[in-house]
Amino acid sequence: MRDYLYNFSGMAELSKQVVDLVLAQFDSGIHLSLEIYHDIETSEEYLALYVRQNQYDSDIIKKIKQIRQRYRGLAIETAGRLLLTTDFKSPR
Repeated sequence: MRDYLYNFSGMAELSKQVVDLVLAQFDSGIHLSLEIYHDIETSEEYLALYVRQNQYDSDIIKKIKQIRQRYRGLAIETAGRLLLTTDFKSPR
């Protein structure tokens, strides 16, 4: 994680902004996990911010897509990549 953020220094600020958007959209029962995603097919690495809940709301994907639209413009100016998603796992 440290190396990724070092190589793509703008990603730390973008990640903070996306976390703020997520916290504004979801209730307090969510858990967030920022991880490095390694794509085994392309060897690409990027940040993945996972939204996890104890009980998943039926509109979680809709909320995530709305947030993605809001931060997409911010990400254009930043080298690196951040994907907001869920894996429907239980919070750790």
